[in-house]
Amino acid sequence: MRNLLLALVIFVLSVPSAKSCDHIVSLSTALMESRQSGVSLVDILAIEGTGELFVFIAKDAYRQAKFNSESLQRQAVIDFTDQWYLACLDEKSDKKEEDE
Repeated sequence: MRNLLLALVIFVLSVPSAKSCDHIVSLSTALMESRQSGVSLVDILAIEGTGELFVFIAKDAYRQAKFNSESLQRQAVIDFTDQWYLACLDEKSDKKEEDE
């Protein structure tokens, strides 16, 4: 969890707009959907032009269970995305309080 927060701090500081958490949602959703669809981590990490946050979220996604049923796969994607979105919102909130 500490590494998750460190990655988010770096990301949020580098992208100060409110849309930074929207990017986290898109990224975490796509990566967990890939995980649940059976795409290998090797193929995901072979994508060029990705940054440290992409790799960090990808590794986190592939540490999660892969499910066979569509309903469990959908729930895994939702839960994973919510976890990352909530962490991003918390980090933005903490940063805003420090700036005040």
